[in-house]
Amino acid sequence: MPFVTEDLRSAITEARQFEENEKYNDSVCMKECCGGVKENTFNKSLENIAKYASEDDIAFYKFVYSLFSKPKCCLPKGHKGKCKSSYTSYFAKAFANKIKDCDTTPGNDDILFKNRSRRTYPVQVTKENYTKLNAKYKWKGNNVKLKAGTPVEHGGTPYTIATAHFDFAAILMLQKDIEHNLPEDVEEKLKARAKEIVKEFEDQGIYITDDNGQLCCPVLQLTLEADWYKDADKSDPNQIQFGHVNPLKSNKYMTRGGNVIPITRNGNLQQSDKTIQQTYADQEAAVERRKARRLSR
Repeated sequence: MPFVTEDLRSAITEARQFEENEKYNDSVCMKECCGGVKENTFNKSLENIAKYASEDDIAFYKFVYSLFSKPKCCLPKGHKGKCKSSYTSYFAKAFANKIKDCDTTPGNDDILFKNRSRRTYPVQVTKENYTKLNAKYKWKGNNVKLKAGTPVEHGGTPYTIATAHFDFAAILMLQKDIEHNLPEDVEEKLKARAKEIVKEFEDQGIYITDDNGQLCCPVLQLTLEADWYKDADKSDPNQIQFGHVNPLKSNKYMTRGGNVIPITRNGNLQQSDKTIQQTYADQEAAVERRKARRLSR
């Protein structure tokens, strides 16, 4: 049973096409940065799956590593100073922790998928295919810990991740009581991008700011408070989570510019695996059904 599926190949192909996006090529630096996936770490993953993966699987993962091992600079094009592949160092801790989600996968159980890794980690398997592989090899039942990869659904390339960083940082410029130490030239360009994002979303019928132009939950339309970014109480319905306008897919990397957004925990639960637009439609339909029921009594 192969590790590499057509869904993964499609995600890689589409991501390479996305790199021709003029909007981001004209506005984001995209120079290669230091860091990224270390070769020793990658080779260890290949060793861990060698017993189960085919030679074609291994060759494909090596090809992906050759393409996407180094991060790209997500600062505005023409920025002053050193290139950076993340905005975390510019923001207060609570906001920086959400920015990290642009390039870090959610936690996992280490059976096949690492407990948090780079979204660009080259060993990727769809969740559906993992279920089949686990059923065949009984990794979970035998307490096997391969710690070898990440789900395709949570994956990305250095380019898609740079666009996610750029847009997420821009969106945070709209956050009430935001705390940052951005250089003036970077701040100015992020604020300009934020205005574009608001318009792009409004054109899709999605609203991310309140009447005062401050960031709000796209599902519940609640103005986001700075305190909601803190991780103190994970059961708080207003806790800010890392959201996607269009849900995660197994054949396309969805953590990218134009699709990432801060969202409340409650809003995220309501959205589930739907688009924001479909969530709106479901909410409006529920309201109409309640109205009809009240009128019928």
